[in-house]
Amino acid sequence: MRTLSFALTLLAIFVSTALAQVPNSVKSMIQRKEYDRAIAELERLSKENPNNIEAFYVLGNVYYEKAQNDKRAEDYRRATENYRKVLTMKSNDKQAAIFQLQSENTIRTMWAIVFNDGVNAFNESVQDKDANTRKMRMDTAIAKFQLAIEIAPDSMQVYLPLARGYIVEGQYANAEPVLRSYLAKYPDEVDAYTLLDYALEKQEKFSEAIEVLETLVQRGKATPDTYNRLMVAYIKGNRINDAERVLEKVLENPTPDTKKTAVPLLRYLAQVLADSGKYEAAMRQTERALQLDPTVSDAAYNYAVYSIQHVDKLRKAYEDSIRATRKKGKKAKTPEYTGGTSYYEQAIAILRPAAERENTKQYWRLMAKLYALLGKNAESKDALNRVNSAKEDS
Repeated sequence: MRTLSFALTLLAIFVSTALAQVPNSVKSMIQRKEYDRAIAELERLSKENPNNIEAFYVLGNVYYEKAQNDKRAEDYRRATENYRKVLTMKSNDKQAAIFQLQSENTIRTMWAIVFNDGVNAFNESVQDKDANTRKMRMDTAIAKFQLAIEIAPDSMQVYLPLARGYIVEGQYANAEPVLRSYLAKYPDEVDAYTLLDYALEKQEKFSEAIEVLETLVQRGKATPDTYNRLMVAYIKGNRINDAERVLEKVLENPTPDTKKTAVPLLRYLAQVLADSGKYEAAMRQTERALQLDPTVSDAAYNYAVYSIQHVDKLRKAYEDSIRATRKKGKKAKTPEYTGGTSYYEQAIAILRPAAERENTKQYWRLMAKLYALLGKNAESKDALNRVNSAKEDS
């Protein structure tokens, strides 16, 4: 009985070993490129013996070879799936170890092929002048980057290009989780923070955008552009005091570069303040912009407009207060408001150099209005005469 039992054990080992191999007939199918027949046979073999490591390895090879020929994403997926199965199998056999090493190397090779295809499609899209083919190329790039991540989920090199592709296509909600995943692995990557901030702002998630930029500042990785973005995010989030605080930080030690970036930020802040009826505060920020760069004519024009709006607001408050203190039923002429003189004079002093420099109709019309508000009719008439000879507004 013991002899019979031992013989049966040897037979079982022999059968198991035999099943663990791929028949030459299947290999011949592959050589003849009869991939579908080979796949069907290999899948049958792998189902019959789930421990047949060679069947899974060869099946991965067949799908990989198909993928090289037709570039189908599904073939890359199936190849990866079978190679991963090989990697999870436990075996002390030397040939199995070779299968596993080759599977791992082929996964890396597939990743590199797909990733490079994505990079090429991305670059071609950026350079393409035709809107339709440009979008088609970017869609291809995105699909390739997605596939590269499927092949090797830990390949963080793909995440930023994929996020950029989404952003170019306006798919900001898709870019967001990709960037958050990347930052979870690389929390000091400035470009990822910048892209995430942009994606969040485009979705009008201003509070989250602020958190992202504040994190970058806290980690000591902020650049001048970071502070600029943070200020804009604060403004859009209606946190004006915080925006002004950041602006002070930017202008602590102004350089030509920080001055250049601060001017549009100051003007943007001024416009937001003016839109909320804070004209005097808008004037102050605009004046600061002009101190940094006196040649910004649009800022001078805006300063004059804010000045007129501010005086109109003061005049209304004055007239309302007179009416409120007047006895009920009593009619009397409201004394003329004279508090706008200094504002108009300052506006003229700031606007005139810009009007001379630009010499367009809108600048001289505004000059004429300011002089008229001061009661300087002769100067107002001269400014109107300049309108006739001035350049058309651009």
